[in-house]
Order: sequence, then C-alpha cells, then structure tokens
Amino acid sequence: MTTITKAHIAEVKSLAKPPQLVINSLEAVFLLLGYSFAESGNFDLTKKLLAKTPEIILSELNEFQAGKCDPASVTRAKILLTDVTVEKVKEANFAASHFVNWALKALEECEAAGKLQNTT
Repeated sequence: MTTITKAHIAEVKSLAKPPQLVINSLEAVFLLLGYSFAESGNFDLTKKLLAKTPEIILSELNEFQAGKCDPASVTRAKILLTDVTVEKVKEANFAASHFVNWALKALEECEAAGKLQNTT
C-alpha cells in the first residue's frame, strides 16, 4: 500500500521547475508502473498524467505487481535512482519523497522477482 495521497500528487504536479532529482524520481516511478520511456521521461507529460488521473495513478501504485514489470524499464529505473534516498528527495520536495519511497520499495520487489537486467 502506498503512502502517496492526492495531496502529494497535486503538489508534485504543481512544480514548475523541479530539481533533476525529483524529475528522475518521477520518471523511475512511471517506468515501474509500465509507462513508456517517452511518457515517463517527459516531465510535462508526467504532470498532465498526474493532473488528469490521480485516482488512476493511486490505483496503479496500490496494485503494483513486480512480476509484470519490463526488465528494461526496471533497469532504467534503477539507474535513475542510483544514490537517491528518501532523505535527499525530501530536502528538494516533501511530496516527491513519497514517490521515491514507493519506487525504492518497488525496485526491491522487482529485483526479488528477477526483473533487473544484467548491466555488466
């Protein structure tokens, strides 16, 4: 179960020019949810998705299944979240830290499900 709320979604979508750390974190979240590289890598589109469909996003977050994740997306999300911590993101934006918390837990589940590609 996610700790992300509609208020967190509203705060994140209202960010005009968030730090790259926040942008990368949201890209990782959307990749893990199954959105395409084009959709997840475009912050303006991410904001539109959050604005139009907060209930759907919350549902997707709550119903996340690591076994259904695309290995390439998981690998890209892992790269985006390298050296990212909830605390670092909390300094940039409190609401975004909830998304990072979710993404880090989802990544752990994906790795346990064998969904991470070998990058060596």
